Amino acid sequence: MDHPNANMVTSSFDRTQGTFDSPIYQPYNNFRIQNYGGNIVQGQVNKLSVSEVMFPYDIPTIVNFKNNVLTLAIHNIDQSGNIGPITTVETFIFKTGFFTGDEIVTELNNAVSQESDTPLSDYLIFTHLTDGTIEVISANTFSPNGATSGVCTEFVFEHQLNSQFLTDYNDAQANPFNFPNLCWTLGLRNIFAQVPPAPFNNGSNNGLINVNICSSGCPVANLPSSSYLRLISSPYTGRYTEYVDIVSRSLCQAQYVRDSTTSQNTPQRDVIARIYVCNNISTLATDPEGTAPFIIHRMFPVPKVMKWTADRSIDAIDLALYDMYGQPIPNISGQYDLFGTKYTTFLAGPRDYAITFHVHEPTDQIQNENVGYRL
Repeated sequence: MDHPNANMVTSSFDRTQGTFDSPIYQPYNNFRIQNYGGNIVQGQVNKLSVSEVMFPYDIPTIVNFKNNVLTLAIHNIDQSGNIGPITTVETFIFKTGFFTGDEIVTELNNAVSQESDTPLSDYLIFTHLTDGTIEVISANTFSPNGATSGVCTEFVFEHQLNSQFLTDYNDAQANPFNFPNLCWTLGLRNIFAQVPPAPFNNGSNNGLINVNICSSGCPVANLPSSSYLRLISSPYTGRYTEYVDIVSRSLCQAQYVRDSTTSQNTPQRDVIARIYVCNNISTLATDPEGTAPFIIHRMFPVPKVMKWTADRSIDAIDLALYDMYGQPIPNISGQYDLFGTKYTTFLAGPRDYAITFHVHEPTDQIQNENVGYRL
């Protein structure tokens, strides 16, 4: 590729302007910048390339209204090992924040139900194992001597889908594996993808039961095929998203070939850079990147090159951020912790990111008369 002739540098810092009396604020994950005094780049341009990105990763492990809900349905198991109907449904809500493996299992084990104040640890016990995975087992032991001999704890997503915590109800119902979910964050997605709901006799008619955990020692003969004594997750990463796609429709408008992704929800066009949430050194880390805020710095030896037209200068730039689910990344800013009619907390949100673009002029053979830069 030919050498660049100029830099075009931008930052999400530039999205906010105005006075204290009349501020102009644009969201961090989708904004447009325009210089009202003139074009951002004035001249004959035929290519743009992404050279460098500085991206502070400030997206928490758990995000309000995205992956902060865990819903469990509780069944009793009789002395013969038969699962009965649902006796109670418990919903557990978690706060926004970064969590290492040890911290997330502590948060889970200390959670209490929204309906009954019952501790989650009365049903399930979570353990962060030394290999980085999370183990989930029942907190109960099968006892054939009591009227209720054991407990089946079922993971339920329909209850969550019908609640206030998931706004994209229709899309998430059609394709739940590609929307944020606390179980996916915990590394359990592959289990639910391989084990569809199984039929069981609930005492009056046949029902369906999702992946569930039964009390240790339960006889397995009468249990549905989706019943297990423990679950072992994929290695826990603590990341809300594995990467961030930076999209600019204005800078890609002159391309004849459109960028795309294989995202099952919203295939993104005009992706100028994909920023992977990791460092550039493939070494073992005690706590993976993403369990605490850190800064990603990327220089692209093979940059994305966007075709431009020499007949038009660059008058505006739009930048949008998308997560691995194809959704706009959470803009963790604004009013939180609603009690009654008032908010008690205001989050400032993520730090600003910056991008360096290289601007390329046409070669002399195809360039119009070059009179240079003039005031």
